[in-house]
Amino acid sequence: MEATLFQEKQAQVLLKQAEQALKISKQQYQKAQIVAGRFAEVATWQAALDILQQIPPKTLAGRIAQTKLVAYTRDYEQVTSFAAGSARSGTLIEATQEFAQAATQMEQKPPHADAKWN
Repeated sequence: MEATLFQEKQAQVLLKQAEQALKISKQQYQKAQIVAGRFAEVATWQAALDILQQIPPKTLAGRIAQTKLVAYTRDYEQVTSFAAGSARSGTLIEATQEFAQAATQMEQKPPHADAKWN
């Protein structure tokens, strides 16, 4: 009986810690202005999701965690897919800017043969 009660208390502590970490990481993610800051918060978010998955499902906290995990995972997947799309867009924009800069520099010099542009 004492072992079960101890396990329930530990599970409740884990649940509260994970929920607090998720809440903070979501807030920090939204406040982050740079990509590196957002990636750090996504890693913290993932760690909190991992904690939720480790809560024993036999406990009340474990059953609550499993229910909440569905919503938290959905939010995480939406954010990470958006972040990945943003990163790809950023890379394309950077490549375009570099190409435009190179073209501008070449334009300032004398005319070039076709082979130089290929």
